[in-house]
Amino acid sequence: MARKEITSAIEAMSLREANDPSDASSSKPNKLRKPTPGDIISRHLETASERPYLRWGRLTHSIDQSHHRPGDPRRARNARRVNRETRTKIVTQLYPRLLYAFSDVVCFVQNSTRESEEMFDTLFDWAKQGHEKTLNQRIRPGLIIVLNKSTETVHDALSNPDKATEKMLRAYESLSRFREMQRMWRKRGRRVETARDLIHCYYYAFKVISIPTYSSSPPVANQTSESIKTLYRKIRDMSDCIREKRKSYNMDLDTSSFNSYMEKAAKKLAVDLNSAIDFHHIQMSSGDSRLPNRFSEHLLQLMSNMVRMRGLDQSNEIGGEAQLVEDLIRYIASCIAAQVQPNPDSSKFS
Repeated sequence: MARKEITSAIEAMSLREANDPSDASSSKPNKLRKPTPGDIISRHLETASERPYLRWGRLTHSIDQSHHRPGDPRRARNARRVNRETRTKIVTQLYPRLLYAFSDVVCFVQNSTRESEEMFDTLFDWAKQGHEKTLNQRIRPGLIIVLNKSTETVHDALSNPDKATEKMLRAYESLSRFREMQRMWRKRGRRVETARDLIHCYYYAFKVISIPTYSSSPPVANQTSESIKTLYRKIRDMSDCIREKRKSYNMDLDTSSFNSYMEKAAKKLAVDLNSAIDFHHIQMSSGDSRLPNRFSEHLLQLMSNMVRMRGLDQSNEIGGEAQLVEDLIRYIASCIAAQVQPNPDSSKFS
């Protein structure tokens, strides 16, 4: 339970009870009661009604409203319907950006293994947008591909998650798109030898789970049940691992901070769909005053401030960040050297 929520709920109830004349006979006039789960849920339900205004969105105005009577709520609703192009952008661009930025594990459900090339292309397109436009995320989400409604032959060949994963990776390595992605990352200075290397550029971990087509046949029903249990275990194991990583980076969000981060990210994308989601900037603007507790976190805070001072966050020029690192190296090295104490028993440093 978030500390901010508890404090706000208690303060609100304290004021309400202090102004309530029915409580005047109490021996403790400012008596505080413990917030109930309903109070906390109500606060989150209120935030669910907040809808960011999409600057790039468009509405379709219906012309023929004769089939609805005046005063019918469906008449006004249909008159301001979101057009198809805007809905497509929301589903294919906005949602993937938010899911990639805030998810522990992304599950992609596919009903046919024959469309694996299109499936991987879609995954990499989404991941590319999220990876390149999400700053200071520190830990990437995990990826699980669910091959749903697999035929008996396909499921027999892919029932083992490890074998299914390797088979899907080998199949993708034979495609021309994989070689294109290899060349792209080679230009960035990173060697990608296998499809697994490519996936790890965007996702922390990767697995393939096959779930057979449901049937009333006891053997098939048992296979389906076991596959769903395997999927559940993989999601839990991968999520637990990634959450431990988030804790080590001081990025494990609670309910309150998650809502605040998500709201600010959604509002920023609502203004410009191509905006970058910067977790450090969101943390500072959200009043999340958790101080860095690692040397790398102090460096990140310093470099983020330098980026804003130099205006690199408002520029599309390439190379500014690399030059910033070069400029800071000598000072960082001096700070590290100043902390190294000579060992009096030898000529070495410790």
